[in-house]
Amino acid sequence: LVLMDALREAFGAGYHVRPAGPLRIDDSRPEPDAAVVPGSARDYIGEHPATALLAVEISETSLQYDMTTKAELYATAGIPEYWVLD
Repeated sequence: LVLMDALREAFGAGYHVRPAGPLRIDDSRPEPDAAVVPGSARDYIGEHPATALLAVEISETSLQYDMTTKAELYATAGIPEYWVLD
């Protein structure tokens, strides 16, 4: 909750902070623990966003996977910022 509030405050109007929602990347649907996407929540009622400005993973047991497989997936999709919190 603190993370979500901080991201909302940092990005402000024009961006939506999504908690644990899928991103539509090629044939994959990764679910970052948080993502900052352009627009508002209403823009994504009918479909998941295809990109994000920031994807955040909170790694309790999946650090290796988050630092390799997911990092590569987000980089290939052109997501400019990816944070892993361990």
